[in-house]
Amino acid sequence: MRRKYSNNCSSISKVLCLQEHWNTFIVEDDFKFISSNGLNAVRIPVGWWIASDPNPPAPFVGGSLQALDNAFKWAE
Repeated sequence: MRRKYSNNCSSISKVLCLQEHWNTFIVEDDFKFISSNGLNAVRIPVGWWIASDPNPPAPFVGGSLQALDNAFKWAE
């Protein structure tokens, strides 16, 4: 996924592209749907660079920790 966004966005807009992805790909309504259908677990793959958020080493882009925080909040 990261490679797709890195290749399709200029260096200036990589953060904006990823923020748009994080804000629209999985949303709170998805968690409500999962719960309403009897599921009580989700798998969230996380890259190692999230530990360095908000300033991970190049070529990674910071901001993914907020998306993970949102998922934790929605899963409660």
